[in-house]
Amino acid sequence: MRKTILAVRLEEELREAVNRRAAAEGTTVSGFVRETLREAVADRPVGDRIRHLKGTVRLEADDDEWRTTLRSRNWRR
Repeated sequence: MRKTILAVRLEEELREAVNRRAAAEGTTVSGFVRETLREAVADRPVGDRIRHLKGTVRLEADDDEWRTTLRSRNWRR
């Protein structure tokens, strides 16, 4: 596969964060950026992209008006 160079301007803070993240993952900055871009442009269903959020919303009381409204509008009940 042919590779090309893509120059991107980053603020110093972002550049440092990318460097730290690449080091933490044991890869090069280029490898980290390539993989991050692959994931960002992947054509995946919404459910797959947000699966890690399943079950993270917790409401305090069953009698909460917002919760009642949300449940009444939920087609999956």
